[in-house]
Amino acid sequence: MDQASSLRELMGKMNGKEKEDKAASVAFISMEPVENMNVFLKKLAIYTNQRMDKRICLMGIKEEKEFTLEDYIYRRCEIHELKRTLTRSVDVIHGLLDVIGTIRTSSSSLTKLIQLVEKVEQETDLLMYDAGNQINAVNVNISMAANQIVLVIKPTASSLQDALDYIKILFKMNVQTKIGVIVDSGDLAVSMKQYKKLQEIALSEFNYHIEMVGCFEFKYIPLFAEAEVFEGFNSDFFVKMENKRSFSESLLKMMP
Repeated sequence: MDQASSLRELMGKMNGKEKEDKAASVAFISMEPVENMNVFLKKLAIYTNQRMDKRICLMGIKEEKEFTLEDYIYRRCEIHELKRTLTRSVDVIHGLLDVIGTIRTSSSSLTKLIQLVEKVEQETDLLMYDAGNQINAVNVNISMAANQIVLVIKPTASSLQDALDYIKILFKMNVQTKIGVIVDSGDLAVSMKQYKKLQEIALSEFNYHIEMVGCFEFKYIPLFAEAEVFEGFNSDFFVKMENKRSFSESLLKMMP
């Protein structure tokens, strides 16, 4: 079977009347680089699993001496070489997702990517992924493939403006999705002030409601050892999914 036929078969399965239930998905997109994001997402995935008691897969992170999604797509490794187990119910698939921006429709690379994502969707209940740490076309598209989006912002005027610019893009593209925010600060009062500014403008100008997910000082590594650090987070944001749809199908639709 040629690659075009393989892709048509994949699309046919996704568009069929009897779709299998797919994993829900949450994208994390940072307005600028954030320290220790990989560690934070791993700890949050483990905590969320403990609260939800469901299987979670984490994607979009890269660590040294690991095979990556790019290696798999371009046939330098197999799926099992990408995957690492954090706990019995939490897995990590290494590799930044911006490699998706190099893929074109009807290519063997796209077929491999969709096969991998479909496998993840079938084996897990929740897909959490890092969509990138700056606002560009690739990262924005990747983030919009999720059921829900979490913005990671700093308590600064520039970060607030970046978040509003991102929300404006969602508004112009008529993206209706649940949006949350995590503020990179250990000061709850400062974080709530930044959140309220974001919520006020997003609601008045774009009619988007933003949920406060939590605040966390990413640079303070000792906090990662304390499980209770996540107890103040709005965990219901990850548990109560809205507008659930297939991540793999959304990726196909965004391909040029």
